[in-house]
Amino acid sequence: MKSFCVLNGPINQRLYEKIGASSVCAFGERIGVAFADAAQADTASTYLCNGIISAGGTAENFGIVNESRIPFLIRNYSLSAAFFVGGESLVSVYAHDGRALNIHQEKLMAELIASDDIPSEETGTLLNINSDYAYRKTLVSAAQSLDGVSADVFCSDVNLRVLIRSVMNLSGSDISPKPRFFISQSGFGISACDESGKVLKRENLLDICSVCNLESGQSLTVPFSASASLESVASAHGVMLKRSFEGGDAPWQKDSVFLVIEVLRNMAVYGSGLSTLSDKLSESFTLRRSFSCSMSPDDVADIIPCDEIVTDGESSIYVRHNSGNILLTRCRNLKSYCMEVSASDSETASELALEISAALFA
Repeated sequence: MKSFCVLNGPINQRLYEKIGASSVCAFGERIGVAFADAAQADTASTYLCNGIISAGGTAENFGIVNESRIPFLIRNYSLSAAFFVGGESLVSVYAHDGRALNIHQEKLMAELIASDDIPSEETGTLLNINSDYAYRKTLVSAAQSLDGVSADVFCSDVNLRVLIRSVMNLSGSDISPKPRFFISQSGFGISACDESGKVLKRENLLDICSVCNLESGQSLTVPFSASASLESVASAHGVMLKRSFEGGDAPWQKDSVFLVIEVLRNMAVYGSGLSTLSDKLSESFTLRRSFSCSMSPDDVADIIPCDEIVTDGESSIYVRHNSGNILLTRCRNLKSYCMEVSASDSETASELALEISAALFA
């Protein structure tokens, strides 16, 4: 998720309408709008829809949904882009690929909003769409058969919990105290507690599903931050593993609701509990630090000693070292970087972090 703008205080109708109209010029005719169950979010969404219509676009209003559903809406309804309005007038914009806007798309939107060249007298179309049935149907299809699987899901959003439990029930799964999944209000954040009481973070659950998919013979694209052990799994099963800054496009890689279903599906396929699946993961340690640096990603890449280095030229750098992997992400203030170091243990991760720092600040 990446917010495009934050507008505090009373909602500025004209500004929201201009943002909506700008999206048609920037991305195309079909623009989705959805919002959280939060104060004034529905009003802001109405203004966005008005702007889309005024620019001759089709505003597809999906009402109240969890933000993690946005990539599904874009894919399922062939949207050019989509807005999500959260609490405190926070607006997030997603491009046609279901990802947050990149730097160039953000710049284009900002320029259009600041200009006076946006058409505002054309008449577009407003469609009010309830996506619940299509979303549930796709989740059930992704689950396939969950016979013999039992688990439970907790979420502060009662409707989301009811939805996931209904999918589990329709797919043959039972409700039991363990394992337990915990999903955030947005639908992005997730953690789990397996049968032994071990806590698994989102990245652990993603790595489990990646290993299971590779073992089943499926090629896969994963983010650079995914476990370094995936290469050996892919090699052992003769399948291709690609890494990218954006990661893969499978629904379970973008939406934690689909991720829960994918974990349960693999439990059914392997006939085992979550704790057994988690044993497939190699032990690793992740160290996160930040440091001040105003150099561009390309300049940073020229300095760091490594076996392999990849940069997107804008904000991210991936470094493969014989002792582990490093992901550097440039902060939006352009004056600092966040560093994520993954290695077999904490000592190795600390040594790698020191080596990177020494190279940059020699």
